[in-house]
Amino acid sequence: MDQIENFDEAFDKNYRREMELQQELEKVELAYAKTAEKYAEYEDCRSFVEYLRTIEKIFTEAKFRNWNAERNKDELIMAKIKIIAESSSMNEDVLNSIYDDFKKSGATIGKISEIVKQLIEKYGTDQECNELILYIQYLFINFNNAEQERMDPDELKDRLIRARMEVLSSDGKPRLITLENIYKEFKSLLGSPR
Repeated sequence: MDQIENFDEAFDKNYRREMELQQELEKVELAYAKTAEKYAEYEDCRSFVEYLRTIEKIFTEAKFRNWNAERNKDELIMAKIKIIAESSSMNEDVLNSIYDDFKKSGATIGKISEIVKQLIEKYGTDQECNELILYIQYLFINFNNAEQERMDPDELKDRLIRARMEVLSSDGKPRLITLENIYKEFKSLLGSPR
């Protein structure tokens, strides 16, 4: 009888946890929808709003599922691969092979620049491949720095978002202040300081 009660308690606990996760993910979707609607006329901000949605969903799920940093990084990269594949004519298998090349290399910080150079030479002028290569490099470096600095996941998430804002606004379109306002509003819609 005790085993049945323990099973029922564990099931109930897991079910409540899953429901809580789903509620949090729904908040992210709602914040995304409201932010995307408000900034719909700003074409150069759409990818940033999508980025906020993606990173927030992954970090939320990571927290609930107790993912380690490696799994979190992997989920971010796989999400980027999917976004690139859906928004371009690029075959997802090619994008996955780029990530596989990073993983095969051991992708230590010392090897990152070497593998990036090799992959950029290999894929040359393909914009989508180069975008993914640089994104993976950016994640490997930021996750490594976060580990060295013993940063908590929320600090890492904020650092990744701020770095993305700087990259997107580097040519002045969109302006950094616009992206900062979008981020501030998005966090506000989530209902917590996150």
